[in-house]
Amino acid sequence: MFSRVVWLAAFAPAFAAPALAADEAPIVVTGSRIPRPPAESTEPIDATLAGYLEDRGQTNLADALNEVPGIRGSVTLGGDQAVYGQGVNFINLYGLGSNRTLVLVNGRRVVSSNVPSVLGNATPGTQVDLNAVPTILLDRVERVSIGGAPIYGTDAIAGTVNVVLKRRLTGLETRATSGVSGEGDNARWNVAAAGGVDFAGGRGNVTAAVSYDRLGAVTGGQRGAYRANLGNATNPCTAVQTGICSALNLASALGPVGRTPANDGRVNPNIGFNDSLGDGFPGSVLIRDLNLPAVSRGGVLSSGGGAYAWQFAPDGRLLSYDKGTIYGAPVPGVLAAAALASGGDGLRLNDYLAVTSSLKRLNTSLSFTYDLTDRLQLFADGLFYHGQADLPVKLPTFNAVQFGGASAPLTFRTDNPFLTAQARQQLAALGYGNTFQLSRANADLADTSGRSDSKVYRGVVGLEGKLALGGRDYGFEVSLNYGRSDFTDRGQAIDQQRFVNAVNVALVGGQIVCSTTASVTGFPAGQAPVADPACVPLNLFGENAASPAARAHVLRDTVARSRLEQVVVNANIGGAPFDLFGNPVSFNLGFEHHEEKARFIPDAFLQAGLGRAAAVAPTAGRYDLDEIFGEVLVPLITPENQALFHSLSAFGRVRRVDNSANGGFTAWSAGGSFAPIADIEFRGNFTRSFRAPAITELYSPRAVTNIPVPDLCSSANIGAGPVPTVRRANCTAFLARYPNATPLVAATATVPTFGGGNPGLRNERSDSLTWGALLRPRFVPGLTLAADYVRLRISDPIASLSMAQVAQGCFDNPDFDAGDPARGNAFCALIRRDAQGQVVADAQNPAVTLGYVNGKRIEMSGVQAGLEYRTALSGLGVAGALEIGGDLFHLRRRLVDITGVAPARSDGVVGDPRWQGQLRLRYANKAWGIATNVNYTGTRAIALTGRGDSPNDTREFDHFDPFATVDAALFVTAADSYKLTLSITNLFDRVGQTYFGYVVPLSINDALGRRFALSLSRTW
Repeated sequence: MFSRVVWLAAFAPAFAAPALAADEAPIVVTGSRIPRPPAESTEPIDATLAGYLEDRGQTNLADALNEVPGIRGSVTLGGDQAVYGQGVNFINLYGLGSNRTLVLVNGRRVVSSNVPSVLGNATPGTQVDLNAVPTILLDRVERVSIGGAPIYGTDAIAGTVNVVLKRRLTGLETRATSGVSGEGDNARWNVAAAGGVDFAGGRGNVTAAVSYDRLGAVTGGQRGAYRANLGNATNPCTAVQTGICSALNLASALGPVGRTPANDGRVNPNIGFNDSLGDGFPGSVLIRDLNLPAVSRGGVLSSGGGAYAWQFAPDGRLLSYDKGTIYGAPVPGVLAAAALASGGDGLRLNDYLAVTSSLKRLNTSLSFTYDLTDRLQLFADGLFYHGQADLPVKLPTFNAVQFGGASAPLTFRTDNPFLTAQARQQLAALGYGNTFQLSRANADLADTSGRSDSKVYRGVVGLEGKLALGGRDYGFEVSLNYGRSDFTDRGQAIDQQRFVNAVNVALVGGQIVCSTTASVTGFPAGQAPVADPACVPLNLFGENAASPAARAHVLRDTVARSRLEQVVVNANIGGAPFDLFGNPVSFNLGFEHHEEKARFIPDAFLQAGLGRAAAVAPTAGRYDLDEIFGEVLVPLITPENQALFHSLSAFGRVRRVDNSANGGFTAWSAGGSFAPIADIEFRGNFTRSFRAPAITELYSPRAVTNIPVPDLCSSANIGAGPVPTVRRANCTAFLARYPNATPLVAATATVPTFGGGNPGLRNERSDSLTWGALLRPRFVPGLTLAADYVRLRISDPIASLSMAQVAQGCFDNPDFDAGDPARGNAFCALIRRDAQGQVVADAQNPAVTLGYVNGKRIEMSGVQAGLEYRTALSGLGVAGALEIGGDLFHLRRRLVDITGVAPARSDGVVGDPRWQGQLRLRYANKAWGIATNVNYTGTRAIALTGRGDSPNDTREFDHFDPFATVDAALFVTAADSYKLTLSITNLFDRVGQTYFGYVVPLSINDALGRRFALSLSRTW
């Protein structure tokens, strides 16, 4: 992988045939503005060629890059999407954060598509949406590790991804691709065309491309791995023991009578009840058919003698309710809201799980070049992208016991006119007097999933040329780059006042009407029905019991608009003013003015907080950077010197930045390469890079999000943590004061949380080192081997304190006041609790306060290696060529320390394996070819502490086993103009690790499973 750029010129014909003719300008290697052959790069550079996407049947560049070892945690269409900014594809090198990977197109910046809101889909930054890249124009994607900041500026901490698009095409190419999953869903298709024409005797050229894609969504209900509804719950116990077993977790209290590990829904019946710290049975177990027994879609009684035993059917009848086998807390009971169940009629969260969103993409591109003279060229590029993403499903709104504020359960009168005669009779038989409480998931009301509409406009115009000074040629370029990204996010919300009006009803003249006399309680203080002539009574007794008119009345369509703008003016000049030892010493000097401006404007309804959530505040801000940069390349020894050694070179780069938001910074890099003989070259560099705070991090006002609070003091977690003895001591003091604080309701259901910007943020600073070797043995022509060590240390990393960090900062902190455990330290004080120790859940007055800070440090080190080999098979009497490629990434260390409290390494855990690899085999001749990729992922631990056999006292799973997936392709060419490709992704349909006949959810690597694609292309 990391040497593949060396073979760009040699491999391109084999990967691209048949193809259009394109300009063969000298290659400028990513990471430097000094032109040189790719083989002379002094840094580890990897390239993904256009042919890789063609073989794989991929029409989205992000899909290809996310298969590369070393790229982890990218923002994709997969999984749940945030409220704003859905459908983007942001790449993430080394798993250091997508905002620390700089993406360029043809060596120039691209405007971001990351909406400037704390409620966005990615960490704040200037990430580029790879959906906007027209892949039919793709030539290659170069990725340079670490060293891009002195050349390109902010964001290039992890590395730089440079998308190189073809220019000066002649002729026309058309493509059509269709794909589908093995389950018959996730259908996609693409049509695309690209071509160009010369004019003015070849002095000018116009190249254009257009592409359109459609991709179908998939929900959890469409995949067996999620339909099983597996999830973790606290393992019950049989006798109360301090620090091990509470009265609320007794199997006898949870029921039913005769409960055993063999019949209570756990996946592994061999795991017994958790009765000691040394019995080998963990505090948490994986159970089947997980659901929330204290809430249902049609409404379950949550008060009185019939609590959690009766529910409303769609026709309004009150029927018996199966609460299943209970885990976590007795049902009914004071903490029923924190209970989980195996089986029964409760709410299944996987019913609202999105595997992937749908996406429609339109890409257009136009480039123009004209040679004004033999030494001066005018160029211009334009790009337009229109994307429409739609999340298929998301958790609904609630009026349930797990929540407070506007989402709290409602209490109705037993003479409510919407009640059926049967329901009234049943309530009376159960002993209900005047009122009853209902716990309900409002899945039949607002569609909370939302959808987005994204447009990107980009234009570049400039001059490049050569001038002669002192008998030497110097190259120069002046360019203006303007980009604009417009995001429109549409959603749906409950109008809380209309909801209050609509559920308070009365019977007047035989008709059910809205009433200003309150007949329903449970609303926040100050919320009461008001007169509204347009009000339509809302029936909540049973799923879909409400009339369409009532639903339409209480729902509001919402919209939030974002605009991001970027201006970059760049002027640079370079050349070789003199020779050293007969070798040209090259330089490049330049100036860049870089502006970023963004605003996020929710509509009046959202800003006023008229729905269930707190008010959504607008965000606006800008900053600009004036930057002077330069680099020098000194070839001390070259092969032409006929010296004792083959080659020796050194380079230095520097960039001085003046940021209007937070002052100055100097990025720099120094390094070089040494080849004692032609077959082997050693290389290395040190780089100081930076990331400027994003507009969202600087200027966003306080806004509310909804997230769960970890229950670190539960019996399942009290013995874990980076220093288990510290957590156990702090939790013991906390539970002594608040014995009912666990199980924690907020761990099962989200709670509203404050977060916001910080104009005093400093730049992130990274000190990074790479060193390695490149081997090209002359006795094996066509073989290249490379290996590089990479190490980064980021100081002052910008982060919004996560709920996990705050909880750990509270209970894993040796600084803890046992006399006031709810406010034991500064982190504990960020969580407001009630008299029971439970976290307050009130959207109008959030109990948790987070926000952006400069943290302590992030450290990462690893080894990346690559192999490329290409050979003709004519010596064996076989036409065509064989290509073998291999990439390997070994993560040696990762430490993310934001709070400074008990930092723990995370390398090798789920989502961040220590070993990743890809092996590529490809054979092609003029008529046909085959290609195969084998993708390897190593062992992934659940955590790096408390290790042991699976299961053990700490956890049921210690780790997940290594695995491999296989991709395959068969392609046929005809008449030198047609190419037909059949490709299969995940040939053997590896979804995740199986366990007692089920796929463990945490182990899922590819929820979509096996997928097929058929592509046809033609050149004209």
